[in-house]
Amino acid sequence: MSKIEDILKTSNSKNILFLGKIISLTPKEIKIFLEKRGLNFYQEYEKDKDYAFVVLSSLLNPYEEELSYELYNKGIKDVKLDEFEAYYIANLNPNSLLMSIKLKKDTNRVKRLLSLSSLDNELYIKLFKLYNWGKDGLFDTDDNRDVTISFIKRFLQRGERSNHNEIVHSPASLFEIALTSQDEDILEAMLKFPKYEVRSRGKEEWKPRELREFIATNPNINSNTVKFLLNLRDNRIDALLALNSKIKPNEQETILNRATNQAKINLTKNSNLDDKIFKILLEGEIKEELLKNQNITKKRLNLIEAKDLIYLATNPNIIDIIDDIIFKYDDVDFALATNSALNKEHLQSLYSRYNDKIAMPLSINQNTPKELLNHFFCLDNWEITLNLASNPNTPAEILDKLCQMDNRELNIKLASNESISDEYLEIFKVDTTLLRELSKNKKFLKKMENKPII
Repeated sequence: MSKIEDILKTSNSKNILFLGKIISLTPKEIKIFLEKRGLNFYQEYEKDKDYAFVVLSSLLNPYEEELSYELYNKGIKDVKLDEFEAYYIANLNPNSLLMSIKLKKDTNRVKRLLSLSSLDNELYIKLFKLYNWGKDGLFDTDDNRDVTISFIKRFLQRGERSNHNEIVHSPASLFEIALTSQDEDILEAMLKFPKYEVRSRGKEEWKPRELREFIATNPNINSNTVKFLLNLRDNRIDALLALNSKIKPNEQETILNRATNQAKINLTKNSNLDDKIFKILLEGEIKEELLKNQNITKKRLNLIEAKDLIYLATNPNIIDIIDDIIFKYDDVDFALATNSALNKEHLQSLYSRYNDKIAMPLSINQNTPKELLNHFFCLDNWEITLNLASNPNTPAEILDKLCQMDNRELNIKLASNESISDEYLEIFKVDTTLLRELSKNKKFLKKMENKPII
């Protein structure tokens, strides 16, 4: 039972006094609501009336604030406006509310109700879908801006946010919701937003830049959202949707049948690619991309020609078929030597077969046994030494020796290696030419989280 219900249960009065500015509800809406419950609505204080309670807005003028103190001293209980709004929402019939708004096309009422924090997410989303944006953008009018901000405040999950006001007023926050939300209903509702995009640089041409493009990449979208996006027949959205593991085989086929080259390439990167689509792409011009990106099962391996096995060598998703392709062809073996999908036993076997001839690619692989890496260091080959400098599995004593050489080319490789000691991280960070490489080093970034770079 709510605070208001408790007060009404013990009060002999049916009069409710409202003080201050009311924004999200209109006096008419409140009056009708209260009358249905046998209660009377007042906005002007009358001395000869008894009041069950007073509803106080956060926006009181000096007179209203003084009056609220007087009434409190007389024993009249007060209720905050947001508490009354929660009571109002809890006692509404959602279906009746939605039907009334649809019939009257009351966009203004939708906008006001969306500002109520007491709305549950389900009703909020239903109301949000009824909002009419007109021909304006997200922030082009006060009403559109208010609705956009209410959506961001409700659904942006950031925990404690230091620059909260800046965040909720940024369209980038909508992109973040579109990328990170795990709620399919929220993502479907976001399709109602007006088109909004940010321009990307040429080198980022195929990164999402429009809100619906961000939505297309989220694996939590439902079938309604996928259908809507496909019906747009937009090449960019098709290409980004092609990456989404949520799309079904028939949806993958739809994209394939009208695909641009980029959409086909993106399909090769889809972790849930249908076997039928795999076979079609294998017969096309992008089979190299397909075999470098897709998970290769024994069933799929049977479809691949011997001359194309070389494309599997750099694919990290070949764990199930390594034993079926290793030691078949020398060129495949040398390419496989760099693949992190191979374990120590595989790599040791490759070395046993080819000896130092295969040292170069093996020196790159972080799964190569340390004993072999020690041996490769003794070969005194500069290219192999450079590989060892960037390999996180290289023994610490070798990395220390390489750091002590203070060679520019070596230092560039060493700076991104997470296994180098803190001592050399401190030395490297004062060299501005190495900062770009250090920015790739997770150990360095973690170390610098609470420490400014000097």
